[in-house]
Amino acid sequence: MSTQAPTLEQAKSVSPKIAHERERAMLGSQADRGSGWFYWIAGLSLAQSILIQSGGSWSFVFGLWLTAGVDYVARDAAGSGQVLAWFLNALVMATFVVFGYFARQEHRWAYVAGITAYAADGALTVAARDWLGVAVHVLGLFFLWGGLAAVNKRRQMDQARAAA
Repeated sequence: MSTQAPTLEQAKSVSPKIAHERERAMLGSQADRGSGWFYWIAGLSLAQSILIQSGGSWSFVFGLWLTAGVDYVARDAAGSGQVLAWFLNALVMATFVVFGYFARQEHRWAYVAGITAYAADGALTVAARDWLGVAVHVLGLFFLWGGLAAVNKRRQMDQARAAA
């Protein structure tokens, strides 16, 4: 039993399909990396909140400044103040998890809303003059923007293919 090599015409018709699927897969990976940042932001903010609320003397630059600020205020508050802080922080972190979930589903609104929220937190970081934190926010925004760009490119490719 022998297998024949594809003819030139067959190779021409298959090659664009393979190239299209390969590019779609690469863009899907880029979109997933972008959406994964939302989970990292939420998880590292949780870790930072635990450190601050437990009386730790240090925190790190990877969490949200909004949640850190709430934690520092609540650390010296009474029991109900700490409960309120955990509730507010849980709400913020859950929002970033929701952004991640819907961004992973390639919903552009989730990227746009999440990028906007993270940029606003970056403004707090600038106001606090935490330049390493600013650098982390810029890096995160770069990857989030890359995920959004990949989703947009995949949609354009799919629309062009459907039109053809």
